Amino acid sequence: MALSPQAQHRALEMTRNLGTPVEYWAMADPSAVGGSGEQRLAAYRAVRDDLLKKLKDRFETVV
Repeated sequence: MALSPQAQHRALEMTRNLGTPVEYWAMADPSAVGGSGEQRLAAYRAVRDDLLKKLKDRFETVV
C-alpha cells in the first residue's frame, strides 16, 4: 500500500518481479497546510480520519 506517488513508484519497483499488487491511496499532505495551529491540526485530523475510513472499508470483510 502506498500513500504518496513516490511511495507508489518505489513499491512498484520493489514488487515488479513478484506479481504483488500495490494499492495506491492518494492522501492529502497535511504538512503543506498553512494557517493557524488549529487549521494545521484539523488538516492532520482529516488525513487521520480519511485513512481510518479507507482501512475499515478495505479490511472490514477480512475480519
